[in-house]
Amino acid sequence: MASTPQGIRADASEEEALKVMAERDLGAIPVMDDGRFIGIFSERDHARSCTREEKKGMAATLREVMTPCDGLASLTDSVQDCLCRMRGKRMRYLPVQVEGGAIALLSIDDLLGEMVAYLERVCREKELDQQVASLRGTYSC
Repeated sequence: MASTPQGIRADASEEEALKVMAERDLGAIPVMDDGRFIGIFSERDHARSCTREEKKGMAATLREVMTPCDGLASLTDSVQDCLCRMRGKRMRYLPVQVEGGAIALLSIDDLLGEMVAYLERVCREKELDQQVASLRGTYSC
C-alpha cells in the first residue's frame, strides 16, 4: 500500500498520491522514507511536474516531484512563529511533529484563520473596554 498512517511512501507514484489525497480530501500529504519524514507532496507539486520537459506522466515517484523539507515545527511553536517560518521559506504547508512521532501538516489557511480569529477577539475586547469606559461616571438611581 502506498500510504502510511503518517503519509505516503517516497517510492509511491504521483498517481497513487493523488488518489490518496482525493480519498482523504487533502491538498498535500507528508512523504515518508523508512518511517522518516522527508518532504511534502502537494497539488502545486503535481502542477509543476506536469509542466516539466522530461514528463514521466503520473508514473514519477514522489521522491522526484515532492518538495523536500528540512525542519519540523513543534506543538509549542506559536502561530506567529509558524507564519514567519512559512513566509520566510515560501511554504504553503508546514509539517508539525506531534505525539508518537506522527506528522501533521498545517496549511497557511489554518494559520491565517487563527490569526483572524485572534484579531477579532482583540477588537471585541477593545470595543467592550471602550463601552465600559464611556459608562463610567453615569449612574442611574
